[in-house]
Amino acid sequence: MAYISNHTVVICVNITIRNLQEVVFRRFKAKAAEENMKLGDALTQAMMMWVKSKEKRHKDKFIDIPSFD
Repeated sequence: MAYISNHTVVICVNITIRNLQEVVFRRFKAKAAEENMKLGDALTQAMMMWVKSKEKRHKDKFIDIPSFD
C-alpha cells in the first residue's frame, strides 16, 4: 500500500519476522502501547534509530585528515 503525505510517497508493507525472541517482542509491544504508538510505527522508529547508530559508528571509525595542497 502506498500513500502520499506532504509530497512524500510512503510505502507500507506487511512482513514476517523470523527468530524474534518472544519475550523481547512482548516487551517492545507493551512499551509501544504505553506510548500510544502503533506497533508498526514503533518498529519503524526503532529500526531507523538502529540504522543511524550503525552509520554513525561506521563514520566515527574514519579520521578526518586534512589534505596537503
